[in-house]
Amino acid sequence: MSHGFDELRARLDGGLVLPTDPGYDEAREIFNEMHDLRPGAVATVRSAQDVAHAVRFAGEHGLTLAVRGGGHSLPGFSACDDGLMIDLRGLSAVEVDPERRVAHVGGGTTWGQLNEATHAYGLSTPGGVISTTGVAGLTLGGGIGYLSREYGLACDNVVEAQVVIPDGSIVRCSEDERADLFWGIKGGGGNFGVVTEFTFRLHPVSEIQGGPTFFVPDVGVLRGFRDLLARAPREFGTLTGITRTPPLLFIAEEYHGRPTVVVITCWTGEQAGLTEILDEMKEWGTVTGQHVGPMPYPVINTLFDELLPFGLRHYWKSLVAASITDEAIETHALQAPSVPNMESGMFFHPIDGACRDVDVAASAFPHRDARCVVGVYGSWHDASDDEAYRQWVRTSHAALQTHYEPTEYVNFAPADDPDAARTIYGPNYDRLADVKATYDPGNLLRRNQNVPPAPA
Repeated sequence: MSHGFDELRARLDGGLVLPTDPGYDEAREIFNEMHDLRPGAVATVRSAQDVAHAVRFAGEHGLTLAVRGGGHSLPGFSACDDGLMIDLRGLSAVEVDPERRVAHVGGGTTWGQLNEATHAYGLSTPGGVISTTGVAGLTLGGGIGYLSREYGLACDNVVEAQVVIPDGSIVRCSEDERADLFWGIKGGGGNFGVVTEFTFRLHPVSEIQGGPTFFVPDVGVLRGFRDLLARAPREFGTLTGITRTPPLLFIAEEYHGRPTVVVITCWTGEQAGLTEILDEMKEWGTVTGQHVGPMPYPVINTLFDELLPFGLRHYWKSLVAASITDEAIETHALQAPSVPNMESGMFFHPIDGACRDVDVAASAFPHRDARCVVGVYGSWHDASDDEAYRQWVRTSHAALQTHYEPTEYVNFAPADDPDAARTIYGPNYDRLADVKATYDPGNLLRRNQNVPPAPA
């Protein structure tokens, strides 16, 4: 076998899948169909020790190394051509300690698996709006979710992690142990090691009031959302954006497929507070449909699952909003008719509230003074449409760019900007490069928004 993969296979408790083996296509599958990558081998690991063997093997043989958690890396970093892909799906156990309100979460776990496990105890932690998203990738980039205004980013709720670093060592990190590594994994992406287990802080969230409200797109609706967000209590979580109306039963058929502003509500407070917010929403503009009601918290993280399954093609870009001006709102409204399908759109992900309680120097995540991440998402079915959708994203992003900060959110950044990391991490970049030099001086982990190691 090339690269001596038979040697690696003998070391693993899990398996090793080669291009000639049954199940190879399933093993290399990732979320974004645009990236049809063919690794030289896929290590289907079953333990941190398996990961250590694979990481060490890749380093010894000079192989490109990719790490697949949930497989949702939009630029396709979860896989690679010719090198070694580590598939963490075998590390998906969740152990909940309800008395300490923590969960020990394997590096291959999805948010759906984590949410279901913690919900059994009436507990939750922020992160993920599609249940098939991997816990690891989302958390390593920061992790914005419906509970973030109340409880912070996913990475803010990590209290400890087990990491396989590039020399093959299995280490733990926390505020008190390898604090530099712990700082780096809280927003710095997969630059420093392969996280095989997270320990998350949990919160008493079981049932929420949630669901979507759809509007005819109008500047008044967007201004209403902007003004509400500025003063809403932290119990109000939301994902709000411009897309096309899906064919839902509670929306009149005449609106199906037409541009819309959708406000997805996730409310954890008292009913009176939600009633006040919903009454205010009715004053913003024409409501075409609304379905807000009680649901288990895990359910709200599945609302996009059917719309965005594995197998679609994606090109996303993002911006960071320190504020949302009237001029920005007018530009969003002008772009509304151009949204090409209901899988695509321009969305506001709030990162105010508890996210801003953390100092910018306290973690690698750099956008602590911002109000929202603004995502421009192109998602489609057919390869023949690739260029048209990429161009729509680029054009829409360019139109909005003058209104927002000259940076972006690492989890939504595409792969076509080789200097993206410096722009993304801004004031934290040099420190990240120092941490990289400590733990990965050879830059083995470069299938990411890469931070090269600082010079010795």
